[in-house]
Amino acid sequence: MGISAFKISASDTTNHLFLTYVAKQQKPIILSTGLSTSEHVDNAVALLTKLKMRNKLILLQTTSDYPTPYEDVNLRVIPEYIKRYDLPVGLSDHTPDYLASLGAVAMGACVLEKHFTLNKKLSGPDQSSSLDPIELKNWIKNVRSMEIILGSKNKFITNSEKQNLTMRKILTIKPAKKGSTITSNLLNAKRGNIYGILPLEQNICKILGKKLKKEIKFETQLKWSMIE
Repeated sequence: MGISAFKISASDTTNHLFLTYVAKQQKPIILSTGLSTSEHVDNAVALLTKLKMRNKLILLQTTSDYPTPYEDVNLRVIPEYIKRYDLPVGLSDHTPDYLASLGAVAMGACVLEKHFTLNKKLSGPDQSSSLDPIELKNWIKNVRSMEIILGSKNKFITNSEKQNLTMRKILTIKPAKKGSTITSNLLNAKRGNIYGILPLEQNICKILGKKLKKEIKFETQLKWSMIE
């Protein structure tokens, strides 16, 4: 049939006979973990690891209820799976909207499963938790937006922030003559341009006791070039 991967339903997580058979096919396995305890999942992962399928295994946090109420989604399982098993992890989302999927992406999910229907009025047990064509398009759009929103784990000043920097900078609260010694009584902090000195403790320590190279006016934003 040319199957490129196997999606194992939650009801077969504890069916080791079936898991063994599927593993022999040597195709990637996406394993739903609904209807299971942590011990059940431990056992399934251990079996598939023993069968040398660990590098082809993806786990899905799943709640086998259609539709799944919010209180039973348990997205915190996703980072726990990632930590516990060091495997790719995703969510089989049976809720009627997008929120669980977006939260799953934020929690580290790299795979999402969502049921699809051409018409929600069709008969079937999962129509209410399935997406119609328009909803599917919006779901994908929102998931991709969430991936962008997550951004980087490193904290830095973004390009958009650089266009509107309003961080406080050191300035003088009274005039001072050239050669004057800088004291704490001379300094304050207000929002200023990008060329000022941040009122960080290490900067303040460097400034105090130094002399001014030029005469300054009231509320002059200090720059390093003004200080000896």
